[in-house]
Amino acid sequence: VTTPVIQVPALTLEKSPASLVTDADGSGDITEGDTLSYTVTLTNTGDVALTNVVINDAQLTPASTTCASVAVGGTCVLSGTHVVSAAEAQAGEVVNTASATSTEVPGPTDSNTVTTPVVQVPALTLVKSNATLTTDADGSGDITEGDTLSYTVTLTNTGDVALSNVVVNDPQLTPASATCASVPVAGTCVLEGTHVVRLDEAQAGEVVNTASATADELPAPVVSNTVITPVSSVPPGVPGMTTTKPEPVLATDADGDGRVSAGDTLLYTVTVTNTGETPLTDVRIDDAMLVPDSITCPVVLVGDTCVLEGSYVVAMGDVEAGALANTARASSREVCLAGEPPADGCTATVTIDIEQRPGIAVEKLAELTTDEGTQGRGEAGDVITYSVTVTNTGNLTISGLTVEDSFQGGAPVLLDCAPTTLAPGEVATCTSYTHTITAAEANAGVPLENAVIASGTTNSGSQTVTVTGNAAAVVEVQADQTVIRMSKSAQPTEVRAGDLVRYQIVVENAGDAPLVDGLLVDTPPAGFSYVQDSLAVADGDGAGRLVGTFPIRVDRIDVAPGQTATISYLLRVGAGVRPGMHVNSAVLTSANGQSNVATAQVRLAGDPLMDESLVIGTVFDDRDGDGRQDVAALTGLRLQGGFDATAYVAGSTRIQSNDTSEPVADASAPLLRGLDLGDIEGRQSEADPASARQLVVSQLLAEPRFTDDLVLSNDQGLTLRMDAAGATRLEGEASGASAAIPQVERRVSREAGGYRVDYVVSNAGIQERGIPGVRIASVEGLLVETDPHGRYHLVGVAGGPWERGRNLILKVDTATLPPGSVATTRNPLVQRVTQGIPTRFDFGFTLPGGRIAAPEQVMEIELGSVMFPPGSAELREGHGPVLDGIVGQLQGRGAGELVITAEGGAEALGFERARAVQRALEAAMPEGLGGITVSLRTDPTDPASSVARIGASPVLGTVLFDTGKAEVAPRYGALLDAVAADIERRAAEAEGALAVGIVGHADRRGSDQANMALGLRRALAVFDALATRLSPELRQRLRVDISQDPDASVRNTEGGE
Repeated sequence: VTTPVIQVPALTLEKSPASLVTDADGSGDITEGDTLSYTVTLTNTGDVALTNVVINDAQLTPASTTCASVAVGGTCVLSGTHVVSAAEAQAGEVVNTASATSTEVPGPTDSNTVTTPVVQVPALTLVKSNATLTTDADGSGDITEGDTLSYTVTLTNTGDVALSNVVVNDPQLTPASATCASVPVAGTCVLEGTHVVRLDEAQAGEVVNTASATADELPAPVVSNTVITPVSSVPPGVPGMTTTKPEPVLATDADGDGRVSAGDTLLYTVTVTNTGETPLTDVRIDDAMLVPDSITCPVVLVGDTCVLEGSYVVAMGDVEAGALANTARASSREVCLAGEPPADGCTATVTIDIEQRPGIAVEKLAELTTDEGTQGRGEAGDVITYSVTVTNTGNLTISGLTVEDSFQGGAPVLLDCAPTTLAPGEVATCTSYTHTITAAEANAGVPLENAVIASGTTNSGSQTVTVTGNAAAVVEVQADQTVIRMSKSAQPTEVRAGDLVRYQIVVENAGDAPLVDGLLVDTPPAGFSYVQDSLAVADGDGAGRLVGTFPIRVDRIDVAPGQTATISYLLRVGAGVRPGMHVNSAVLTSANGQSNVATAQVRLAGDPLMDESLVIGTVFDDRDGDGRQDVAALTGLRLQGGFDATAYVAGSTRIQSNDTSEPVADASAPLLRGLDLGDIEGRQSEADPASARQLVVSQLLAEPRFTDDLVLSNDQGLTLRMDAAGATRLEGEASGASAAIPQVERRVSREAGGYRVDYVVSNAGIQERGIPGVRIASVEGLLVETDPHGRYHLVGVAGGPWERGRNLILKVDTATLPPGSVATTRNPLVQRVTQGIPTRFDFGFTLPGGRIAAPEQVMEIELGSVMFPPGSAELREGHGPVLDGIVGQLQGRGAGELVITAEGGAEALGFERARAVQRALEAAMPEGLGGITVSLRTDPTDPASSVARIGASPVLGTVLFDTGKAEVAPRYGALLDAVAADIERRAAEAEGALAVGIVGHADRRGSDQANMALGLRRALAVFDALATRLSPELRQRLRVDISQDPDASVRNTEGGE
């Protein structure tokens, strides 16, 4: 049995890392030009021998090797070398991958990739070209002094990495440098410049020039080749020099006074300039006063300098001389030869003046070395120790120092002081001495002054100057304490604003020492003011005077021991003074003591009008929850637009209210120009109908052509717009606190003269009324209850301090509100109350909504035809009890509907029967039918089959017309006859319009515009049908109203219901 085995040929290709074979630059690193060796090994890893095996590596030399066959597990090897290229050196690495193919594994199969780092070596060369004669100044054809040479300096990047921030410099050229942001490998950066041959170069016979270059990658500048350009020589010229020495600079100010003084350091600069025609050699500058005192310059070219900088410390002798002179000398081998008398330009002298400032400062100190009484004040028996020092504060030596001391202006005494000769800043100290204070000195109360005068002489140049200084020491003394008692009284003690109060102060000296020059300080109460010229002082010498009014200050009060003085004055009570007790206090001070504090008080009675506050407020039904009591009234009503002017019947406009009906004088349609309707008050509650205060603008149109521009505006900022279909939209927001809701309804009726259009303007807004009987409490325990309008007030409320008032907290007792009431303002409410200013505390609550009414149960009673004889509209005899029972049931429920059946073809009879029942009910209910109606239906159980609803004016149902049609079905001719007969009966009973209503709604899916047009056509059809059945007189009074509401009633002549 022979079983075939599937053979799987496979191979692997492994490339070894590179080895450095040849190090071209001997750096030991792999760099450009170095030779690398690689070994690529193919191994047969399959289960079948491989034939025609080829290993390729394009980067190696050799680039490939071929093995005819490689057995399983056998190998095939390619060994080769690679020289690192410039591109690889710039990249920083050598990347190498080999591949292999065979007959069995066609591949090619790649080896691993070997990446060998290459060290990048930045390098550059800098070559400077030979000079080119650009400008031949003297036209000699040779390079001479003043000629212009041009040079080119070329930098080449000879490394294997780009160079950055390259700068080529040559200070002898113009320009002196060139900058290249980056120079690639093998790239260049060039400096081109010119040079003008100098005299020294002409004398030297050549121009020597070298450039340099720097780059971020190189650690040090690279220098170019040196270019030497021969210059035609010139004969030596005449040598010459000048020596200059400006005034010195104050380098160190020893005493910090900013002026030259002994010990200060001055900095001198001596400059020698070669002013000749030939270089100077061995130039030497000497200045014996300076440190260093000399300098030697080997060569000073023409126009160049040699400089000596040195310092000098000012001596006392310089200061005493008043001036400092300094001379420097220069020499060279060519001019100003050493050892010879100096000629012009060989020396320089500078002299500065030194300011002489003789001066002494004297300091004298007095210390109470024995201080038995009040510390720091001298009293009888205390000992004062005096010390004196004298300091030389000038910059000259003081000699022959003498110091004289004088006590209290007495004869001077010479003090013993040492030393008597003082250098600047030196101090002389005198022997201290003492003085014992006598009783007379202490009781005099005059400070003890001890003065000292010091003097000495100094030499200022050739003159002798005397210098003096003085000082004094003062010791305060204290006499025996005086004993002062004061009493104070006020008259009157009960005052009001504007009153004058006389204050009297009695000062008694109960001690042994006299009171001399006492000062009385009296602080009036706040708001009290001094009355001018009211002060009276009765003391020892009568010299007391007023020196201040707030506080009141009186000085020069003298009282001998055992005596008294009296001071009196007037104060006026100011308007801003608060009620209560007001105290002012006075105290008397002197050098020998202080009195007690004397007080007097007065009482200011309160003024309720100015000192108390009034609290007023309202608790109201905040229906919109905005925290404000809103007014629902509409004011400044103006109605304008809404119809085509060509359809208007002149003189037909009237404005009707619930009480009046006034025509509007017009020459054209006044509503298009706008009608001012006045005001409409808001509703008082939800039970108050808006119709109770409505206004009606009525006019006659030949055709019902309406527009979209009817606008109702008002002072509240609300705008109501109506389109041609009668739809309205409200725009804007009411300004201020307003709860008004304007409404406009358009009603259209068919009359003999055209179409009666009534715009019914009403206000559905409800006033936010006050809530009566609500209890409010304060934290102080005050209780108040609102009146029938929700108002309350509190009088006599304390206003707190006049300058800031006080906080008052009021809270509504929610138990006195209907359950479910929600606060819309803070409760409790905290506000600031102030004296004399009323403050409002308003509380808003949203009361539970809903209209409270008696239960209403609508009752529907089907009478059928049992109460009538066949074919008759007269009620049967004995119907009274039945009718009374029906009335009782309806009155008990408040509303109801009596349904009469209109049998097919007998709608006219049914209409007459319904009218008979209606009249019978009116007779039985003289107070009015209220919500009780009588209806005629083709199907008693279906309200939509209503033929007519009987009231003061009948309302015909939609059964008269087919869907979407405006023609009365012929079968209802008898019914229209009955309606016409009913109109004639009504015409005999009342004047005015004879109204008939129809329900105009049609397809609920149609637009308002289409349904309105259909309703108008139906009204016209009913009007025409009835008009043919009436006399011309009644025809003029006929009006057919249209409504989309099947339960709507017919308006009366004046626009009501």
